Amino acid sequence: VAVENVQPGLQAEVYAGLWDKLPDFQTLESVERKVIPQVKLDEFPMFQDKFAMRATGFVKIPADGLYGFYLRSDDGSQLFIGDRQIVDNDGLHAAKDAGGLIRLKAGLHPFTVEFFEAGGSQDLRLMVESTDLPIQEMPADWLFHQSSSESTGEPK
Repeated sequence: VAVENVQPGLQAEVYAGLWDKLPDFQTLESVERKVIPQVKLDEFPMFQDKFAMRATGFVKIPADGLYGFYLRSDDGSQLFIGDRQIVDNDGLHAAKDAGGLIRLKAGLHPFTVEFFEAGGSQDLRLMVESTDLPIQEMPADWLFHQSSSESTGEPK
């Protein structure tokens, strides 16, 4: 995908509420918006329980190939590349891994991670692997968002 004005990190929006599965984010109003360098819960220290998060932007794939994406989450999470759901780890549960495979061309691809935490323990980790890449945490330099005039004050 050809995209102009990309900056490092994903655009994250946090929502307050209690759910037993991922909410319809289109119907909610966020309580916080910020750019996050990686998909990790320590980016949201103010939120412990009863919240959901949606991070959107682009993943920059370094080379054509088959990629595996994995989410470990407590509670539910999902990952989309473009309109295609790659990982479905939704629902109320303890830390659990789920993953999916997709063949991708090198370059930028629309990327969305959704997560919710009802109560108790919490966890969210995003991993990636390919034939040339051992499984590892998603590198921060693979994640981008499109900057806009209503940016959060980040340098352009």
